[in-house]
Amino acid sequence: MKRVLRALAILVSLIVLAAALPVAAQGDGSARFVHVIPGASAIDVYVNGTLAISELAYGQASGYVNIPAQSNTVTVTPSGINTTVLWEQTVNTAGSTATTYVASSAETPRFDAFNDNLSSTSFGNTRLLLIHAIAGGPSVDVTLAEPVTLNGSLQDAGTALATSMAYSTSFGAFDLPAQNYVVNVSITGTIDTLISNLALPLDAGTSHIAIIHGTADNPAALVASSQTTAQAGNGFVRFVHAAPEAPAVDVYVNDSLIAPSLDPSEPTKHLALPAGEHSVLIRVAGTEDEVLSGNLTVVEGEAQSLVVLPDGDGATVNVFPDNISGVNETTAVASVINAIPDSTVSVGLSNGTTIGDAAFGAASSAASFEPGSYVANYDLAIGDESGTLQTNATTFYGGVYYNLILLPGSMFNPPQLMVVPTVLSQGLTSAPGMGSMTIAGGSMSSAEQPTEAPIAEPTQEQAAEVVQPVSTPAPVQSADVVTGRVLLDPGANLHLRQYPSADAFSLGLAPSGTILTVTAREGGPVALVEGDEPPPEAADYVDPATLLEDEDADLIPEETWLRVVYSTPDGGEIEAWVNALYLDVRDSKGDLQRLAGLPIFGNNVPGEARNTAVTPPPIPENRVSAIIMNLNPGVSLNIRRTPETGGEVLERLPNGTATEFVGLIMPDEDGAQDWVFVSYSPAGGGVITGWASLLYLRFEFNGRSITLDEMNERGLLEEADPELRGAIRGGASQATAPTPDPTRDAYVAEVNLNPGANLQFRLTPDATSESLNLIPSGSRLIIDGRTPEGDWLLTNYDGQSGWVAADFVVLSFNGRFVDVIEVPVVTLPEPEAEATQAG
Repeated sequence: MKRVLRALAILVSLIVLAAALPVAAQGDGSARFVHVIPGASAIDVYVNGTLAISELAYGQASGYVNIPAQSNTVTVTPSGINTTVLWEQTVNTAGSTATTYVASSAETPRFDAFNDNLSSTSFGNTRLLLIHAIAGGPSVDVTLAEPVTLNGSLQDAGTALATSMAYSTSFGAFDLPAQNYVVNVSITGTIDTLISNLALPLDAGTSHIAIIHGTADNPAALVASSQTTAQAGNGFVRFVHAAPEAPAVDVYVNDSLIAPSLDPSEPTKHLALPAGEHSVLIRVAGTEDEVLSGNLTVVEGEAQSLVVLPDGDGATVNVFPDNISGVNETTAVASVINAIPDSTVSVGLSNGTTIGDAAFGAASSAASFEPGSYVANYDLAIGDESGTLQTNATTFYGGVYYNLILLPGSMFNPPQLMVVPTVLSQGLTSAPGMGSMTIAGGSMSSAEQPTEAPIAEPTQEQAAEVVQPVSTPAPVQSADVVTGRVLLDPGANLHLRQYPSADAFSLGLAPSGTILTVTAREGGPVALVEGDEPPPEAADYVDPATLLEDEDADLIPEETWLRVVYSTPDGGEIEAWVNALYLDVRDSKGDLQRLAGLPIFGNNVPGEARNTAVTPPPIPENRVSAIIMNLNPGVSLNIRRTPETGGEVLERLPNGTATEFVGLIMPDEDGAQDWVFVSYSPAGGGVITGWASLLYLRFEFNGRSITLDEMNERGLLEEADPELRGAIRGGASQATAPTPDPTRDAYVAEVNLNPGANLQFRLTPDATSESLNLIPSGSRLIIDGRTPEGDWLLTNYDGQSGWVAADFVVLSFNGRFVDVIEVPVVTLPEPEAEATQAG
């Protein structure tokens, strides 16, 4: 430390983390801005002519800003230059919603809108939304790189979280158990990976938006996170790991994982926890090794930070109150936590504000100051050494509480001042200048308007709509048509009901992402025959739109049924009723459609299917579904006519497909493989029945996961006759024989060099061996074996057999990345001894 402290003005790194606890004013919406335009410098964002966000750099997300619930003008300029407008656009903001606006295209700069669902999650659960923001990039799949357990079911590496994501689209949001998810982002339908082993440690009580951005040649990921809404009786706790030399930790509260893989660079947000006493257990991340345990008392409406501090070779924990009472829209508040052993620190800002003093393991009192861009100066004393250190300038906003956490340095790194904001009431007078920094609007032509985010509320009933995933192209729409995109979790389908009721007969299924034509909303009953009188109950009908007190208010989605038309894949259509909760409804301009503004349609007029072979799904009452799982990317499960591995293949179904469970062959005394008889209804019509391997199936009962033991206890486990034969009925097509894939069940090596570089292809496994050829970067090779040491790989290239160095390739097996030690060893011939002459 002497080397660091003898300098009087050493510049240390300033880590700014975008935490957010958006609390919109009554009737306002919340907006967050993300800058991921490759090659672009920092920007300033003005809303209705007033500076809202200052110096937003590439790869950064702002905190949430409260903006009026109306049509707002957003103007973007280079940072600090309000005379040059980069683009200007109008965004429509709804009250009590949170929207993330992402700018990602240099060719057509604008913000695209994505809804952030901040409703509260179940204890121990988190929420994830995926966004593809690589302008001009290929469609991508997001798959698990490491296995995880979801709801008691093991999901293997290769399981798809999202498939065929195109640019400027999102997938989710879906609720998951809080844990560390490691994923791969690959070009759709290939093993060509854009981002490998991306760690997503998803904290509980938090909404995470993972944004894949950059370029196809240089992709990156940004995770923008916010606390979910607190419930009545909650307090707030931030968990901080302030011991950089210690490994990452998992934090459990009441035996539920709350903060997975917590490390010093990423404290949690102020998470909402019920008031009262809670048990806290801290373990080394990913292990059962206990580090610390104890109790934590949470007080309703109060905030605090639980900090893991270094303590010799171990760690200790202190809890510090966070006094947020002085925060308002034009005032920022900050306090200091000192995590450097045997030290004291005094922190001030370049505007003359003294934040406070703190000894090791202590926190200063909170200090208030005006928004601005400031340098933090601090006097640090460690033992007998002292010095003054300085940070880079950072922007502090009103309406935000800041934890300034001083982290220990190391032999190669100086101390770090970590600035962790919690947004409480940031608004249009919270940026530097407090509303005085303005820009005239209309200085350039408007940008193409963004696709607004859906205003959707979560529901626990969504799982009941899950059947089988079948992608369907969007129909071509006329200029004045209102459309609705199906908003369900990956692999889920929406029932198209004959009448506006969840109990009505289902005419068919519309997969997640399908675009439907919306013609009307539910009205009162009407006469079904021209000239007849309407039913008597028509007199009692009151249009709920007439009961709205505010002209900007809208109908509650889950209480509103919509009349829609679904264009089926075979050229027909289904006219039916769907619940508005499951649709993102847009007008002809792409703006959010006010539900109350739709015309009404008689609720006694049944839906119907026309000119389509799509058949209604099975009645879901007491229905056991068999869901396909545990397959590698690109692999499908064979549905066979007979229960044997050589049986005729009737259909091949991908991961996540839902079938109906019919019966099961129980294992015999020899432990033979279990087979399940299932029924599958293709989107094109008909029914296919056949046998599937139990190894690749999990089960759901009325949308809830269920084990075989539970099925047996409930009397749901039917034993199937092994003589039962699968069949194809109702016009369904039999699966065609697949084209053999030479990479299937083979070790594949992709040459991993800089663009334009080549890899030597050598005669023997030796760097001095004869070079047979040069293999370009990006080439893929089938590997036949390796040397015992694992440094050379045997392969064929351009008709010749030879060796490549293992250090310059990436290995995979059936789409799963593998280590070189998994490749079989090739026995090398012993070198021949040199002949010697006797005598």
